[in-house]
Amino acid sequence: MHKSQDDSDQFFRLGPKALIAAVSRCCWLFALVCVFGMFFKFFLGLLGISLELERVPLVALVLVTLAWFLVLTVIGHFFRSYKLDEQCLHSREGVIWHRHTAVPLNRVQHAEVARGPFERIVNLATLTVHTAGLTTYAVAVKYLDLDLANEMLGKIVPHEFERSEDVSETE
Repeated sequence: MHKSQDDSDQFFRLGPKALIAAVSRCCWLFALVCVFGMFFKFFLGLLGISLELERVPLVALVLVTLAWFLVLTVIGHFFRSYKLDEQCLHSREGVIWHRHTAVPLNRVQHAEVARGPFERIVNLATLTVHTAGLTTYAVAVKYLDLDLANEMLGKIVPHEFERSEDVSETE
């Protein structure tokens, strides 16, 4: 018999603004790689090293690579989800390699809400929750709505540690 899931068992997917930010970031990174490639080719030309590359296959290769990264970014958007319950913050992502990360809330060392340039444009944020240990002991939920990220941060971080000005007032 199939048991129905309630809202606490449901993973939430990201909205369309997250897709816009992810595609924008992908295009920006691809443009940086292309600029680096042109600089590298120019630098080799200064050294007298010539790369005999025909323009048409090179442009086709660049366009196919861009299309491949955009397709992976768009498909990856639909495979990214998160869930915050009473015990853990869960994050799922991955098209080819699937990753499900869970951070128990009683093991949280610190959490932060960060916003990159593409996230600021569409009013999104990344919620990162760290546990004790190396930097690999963290889960990041990218492209959340800013209000939702701050609300989730308030649920994850205990309220008695939220305000640093309370410590200075007691001294």
